[in-house]
Amino acid sequence: MLDIFFLESDVATNNKIKNALQNRDCNVFSNSGLNFNFDEFDKNFDIYLLGTNFGSIRNIDILNYIKNKNKHAKVIFISNILDFNELNLAYQNGCDDYIKPPFSIEELFYKIELFKKSQEQNVQKIYTNLTKYENKLLNIFIKNKNLVLTSEQICFYLYGEFKNDATLRSMIRRLRQQLINGKIINIKGLGYKFVCC
Repeated sequence: MLDIFFLESDVATNNKIKNALQNRDCNVFSNSGLNFNFDEFDKNFDIYLLGTNFGSIRNIDILNYIKNKNKHAKVIFISNILDFNELNLAYQNGCDDYIKPPFSIEELFYKIELFKKSQEQNVQKIYTNLTKYENKLLNIFIKNKNLVLTSEQICFYLYGEFKNDATLRSMIRRLRQQLINGKIINIKGLGYKFVCC
């Protein structure tokens, strides 16, 4: 199930698109911009759908915030941008795709599916370069996405017993080098967290 953040100021459009995506088994967090706060991006989403500008907050500012936090995040602009320079600026700053209203839900979902397929292909490429235990480690992190796992928990999943920290640190270092989407964060004193876009 994809986690999608959807920002659209028109409430009717917001509800229509949100409901359509939820009917396609997407987990959608939507905001109409009335109480928008950048803290909402503390959670990582698979795809960000950005609608029209919100007062003093421009889409390009939101895009920059998302990309600074996670350069692999997938962002689609939903906008009536007519200015080529503005559209070009969006792409230069990391916008992945653009869709102009009016559009069908099928068209939007097609674009989302392309991102999902690309993400799955990237994961498959990673798996082919990993050892048996590195594969198991990646599976553990994917199943526990955005959750903190202790070294003890990870070792128990991998080996059924605790191994020394040096072995685990070495394996995590090698896995980090292979990751295309997502990253493994060391949470000091607690363990590790896999954050995936």
